[in-house]
Amino acid sequence: MKFSVSSLSFSGGKIKFMSDLPKNLGVEIFYEWGSENYWNGILPEIIEGRSGGFSIHGPMMFDDFSQPCDEDILFSHMRAPFELYHRYHGKFYVVHTNGSLSYPFNPIREEEGRKLAIERLEKFHRLCKQEGVNLVVENVGWNRQKRYLFHQKDYFNLFRQIPDLKCLIDVGHAMLSDLSVWEMQKKLGKRITAYHIHDNDGSRDLHLPIGEGIFDWKAFVLGIQAFTPDAELVMEYEGIPQLERYVADSEGLEKINKP
Repeated sequence: MKFSVSSLSFSGGKIKFMSDLPKNLGVEIFYEWGSENYWNGILPEIIEGRSGGFSIHGPMMFDDFSQPCDEDILFSHMRAPFELYHRYHGKFYVVHTNGSLSYPFNPIREEEGRKLAIERLEKFHRLCKQEGVNLVVENVGWNRQKRYLFHQKDYFNLFRQIPDLKCLIDVGHAMLSDLSVWEMQKKLGKRITAYHIHDNDGSRDLHLPIGEGIFDWKAFVLGIQAFTPDAELVMEYEGIPQLERYVADSEGLEKINKP
């Protein structure tokens, strides 16, 4: 199994501690949470000597594929991380299907939002291929008080409409938006390039360490063994960074993985 650690719990000045992670663990950065100076200053130290892979989470706070906006500006923001991606030999580049949607949400607008998101994701995917970037699209879900745009059938439909598009399955988001991780593993198989792994209580996107919520990690590992043995597992925890926890949790999943 291949493991990476997200910069989610290392934001701001804590980013310096990412360089202390064991070198066999990869890293994934939230690009928009740091300036060009920030990443140019710290990434050489984080990446040096690291055998684990490097990936980038694209802009998601104020950019949304499903909302009316200037598409040229949207794509300009989304392309901004490409230089860093190539400089550090990125393995994949993560974008959300859509942004946060407040409840209630008009069903007609919901359909329009999905259509717009798929059209733009198809365009952006073609652009990424032209520029040598491995795009993966992440499912989203934040809490039970907010609607989610891509229900399970809609998420599958996205990948039917864009046959060579790849995906990243966020297991915490799946718990909050009624997506079956097992069904996604079975149907999408090797198109699943990576996972964001974290836990929650079924009501909020808490980004807890594995085992501190209600997710069935044994079933998840069985799905990895059966359908996605080469996928990257990105530990996306929030809060104070605990380096030893990342090591313990990766070792714990490895133990489940062994017969």
